[in-house]
Amino acid sequence: MNNPSLGWERLDTVFYRLRECYSPLQWDIELDEQPVAISNSAAAIAVFNSHSSHTSIDIFSGSGVLLNSIPWLLSNGQIVSMSWTDNEELLVVLQNGTIRKFSDLTSEFDEFGLNLPEDSIVQEAKFFQDGIVVLTNEKKFVFFSSFSQVPRHFTLNVDSIDCWNILYSDRVLQLFVSSNKSIHISTLTTETSVKFGQVITGIEFPPNGSFASLLTPDNLIIATSDLENLLSEFSHNFKHIRSMQWCSNDAVVLATNDELQVIGPGDDSISFYYENRPFIRSQNDGLTVLTQSKLEFLSRVANFTEETFRIGSTKASAILLDSIDQLDRHSPKADENLRIVKPNLVEAVDNCIRSASEEFDPQWQKKLLRAASFGKSILDFYSSEEFVEICNNLRVLNAVRQPEVGMFITYAQLLNYGHQGLIQSLIRRRLFLLASKICKFLSSFPDNIYFAWAKLKIKSSYNTNDKELSEIILDKLAETKRVSYTGLSEVAYNEGRVELAHLLLDHEPVLENQVPLLLQMGQDKNALLKSEQSGNVDLICSVLLRLYYKFSLSQFFILLSDSTDVSIGIFKDIIGSVKPDLLLEYYYQDDQLIKIAESNLLQDSTYSLDAETKRNRLLELLKAYEGKKFYENDVPIIESHLKLLNYQETLTNKFNHSFVAFSKIETISELARLDDEKLTETQKYAYQFGISSTQLYHSVVKSLAKSHQWDKLFQFAKSKKSPVGYELFFRECYLQNEKRQAGLYIGMCKELTYKARADLYLKIGEYRLAADEASKKKDIDLLQLVKDTAGSTNVGITRLIEDYVTRIG
Repeated sequence: MNNPSLGWERLDTVFYRLRECYSPLQWDIELDEQPVAISNSAAAIAVFNSHSSHTSIDIFSGSGVLLNSIPWLLSNGQIVSMSWTDNEELLVVLQNGTIRKFSDLTSEFDEFGLNLPEDSIVQEAKFFQDGIVVLTNEKKFVFFSSFSQVPRHFTLNVDSIDCWNILYSDRVLQLFVSSNKSIHISTLTTETSVKFGQVITGIEFPPNGSFASLLTPDNLIIATSDLENLLSEFSHNFKHIRSMQWCSNDAVVLATNDELQVIGPGDDSISFYYENRPFIRSQNDGLTVLTQSKLEFLSRVANFTEETFRIGSTKASAILLDSIDQLDRHSPKADENLRIVKPNLVEAVDNCIRSASEEFDPQWQKKLLRAASFGKSILDFYSSEEFVEICNNLRVLNAVRQPEVGMFITYAQLLNYGHQGLIQSLIRRRLFLLASKICKFLSSFPDNIYFAWAKLKIKSSYNTNDKELSEIILDKLAETKRVSYTGLSEVAYNEGRVELAHLLLDHEPVLENQVPLLLQMGQDKNALLKSEQSGNVDLICSVLLRLYYKFSLSQFFILLSDSTDVSIGIFKDIIGSVKPDLLLEYYYQDDQLIKIAESNLLQDSTYSLDAETKRNRLLELLKAYEGKKFYENDVPIIESHLKLLNYQETLTNKFNHSFVAFSKIETISELARLDDEKLTETQKYAYQFGISSTQLYHSVVKSLAKSHQWDKLFQFAKSKKSPVGYELFFRECYLQNEKRQAGLYIGMCKELTYKARADLYLKIGEYRLAADEASKKKDIDLLQLVKDTAGSTNVGITRLIEDYVTRIG
């Protein structure tokens, strides 16, 4: 194996190398002047092919394998530009302002419009993440910040445009326009200008957006991205530059029809020559170079790689790598090398591991990892985490770099992609087996792979009947337990395969997930059944309401009658409480006379009805219950209600105040308020309806206190001994903020301890009476509490308590 450094080129103090990824490419297409779009990491290449008999947009892998050919009619419009998003969605901008976004490397697309005026056409387009900026023939700039929003316009107006570009950084979009030896920088809210002494014909930014390269007819200027500081200037001798891109964030590359010139921070440059025109695309860690016959990658040589491979290097990693050659020759020099690098052995192992991640050749990867393994074997303490991670990632990379896959991803790009991002890319290419093997190797879940395979199987198996296809899919999905059968069922339903949709949906383990799709498919009865089986009350209510709004009332009631008691019960208890008229309609439809009478009475209870109407409702219900053994215990209750209603009518006539709407206990409260001071009628009513003395006292005391009838309340308290004590009287007066009235009842509270009575006196500020209670029981602690509560400013109470303490003491 030749030393990798033999292909390096020095640029100032660093090295660059141009390495082949695929050569020759497996396509038969002429690039020439056709629009070409290279995706991130060059995993997909789109070419507008107008040379063949059928005009098309051809999508290739990095190795030139055709992935898809999208037929293109001239009536679709003239293509201005193409680009790829990070998710491998192909954006195609047309001259008429239409944008098509092709997803998953297929011919399926979403279409967006820029809403340009009738005479406007798109001349040029620039792309950023999932957005786009276009230049029209009227020198107007229109952009989408995302494809779900309305197009917006920059307010910048210039007479002429030499070149332009955009910079998207920190979620801010900046427009750079070169015009008349000046560059105008515009955002949605600001505009600034920077003057130059020469015409700027090109503007480019590196991936991190820190710098700007400005191209003039004779020079290349490197500046900070805000153009406030010019860092260097390089003279070039090109008359026709086809493209300018950054190689990562370190160097600028100028491309002509047959040459690439790499220009560094100083005055140095290196050149690479081609037989065909090179197409270039900047990457985060280098530059992709595409020609008619090969795909290459240009990148800066990392410091650790340079130390390891540079000819004549005496660095520890280089010596450690040489130890592997000595081992293979069974030379004792291998042990001598280890003794030499032992002080720096950890650094040497680290550099060998990281250098392996940078190499494309599997043989050099293995050799570097062998060197690292040899070195760490004699280290007492060394974490192998990075070593294992890089070994695993290199196995994955070497698998996807095979020409039949055509994804020549670098190690840095893999870290940016993430394993799941890589798996999704393989799924888009329908490489399910490889994706599954990688998932298994990385010990991750392959659920999305199985789902994508099954989805494609449903869409492409035109000649397989539904039952046979379901068996094939279910047999394969038995290998995983996390696939959404609901999602697959929806795919089948949208493809018009209803039976297959049902067969797949039956295997969805989460019943709640089945219901929405069953409703969508018109399987209303089945949807209601599944919602019942789930036991989710909210879901059952949701289904019932949806069916109620979908069907006529009679159809809805028929469907409800065919369901289980669960749905009927929820309909009555929850929906019926919100829509009582609907519940009554259901009872009428089902001839449930008892429920009709109950429902009528229930509805009437919410309204203030006259006594006659209420009596008729009760009699109607009483008649419905007659002869029904199940309701024999309810008959006395209804008769009691009728008796109450008759008595309330008598009270209404006597006091000229309606009692009809009140319950048995509410009647006491209202009657006590209107009765005489002796509460004659109130006590008579309580006796007739068997209301206990406890209930009577609670209702009367609360009613009289709320109506501030203090004299009547006091007379009631003195009329006879209270069965509930007198603290109730105190509490109700206190709640009405009547402390004087409340104090009248403390002395009556013989059922309370002296401490409890003292506490009540303190609540209403009667400190002297509280002190008397404490003094009678010679409770010095309680006296001190009264003193503290009264405060030092209450001199009279303080002296009184001190006197009490002296007497006790």
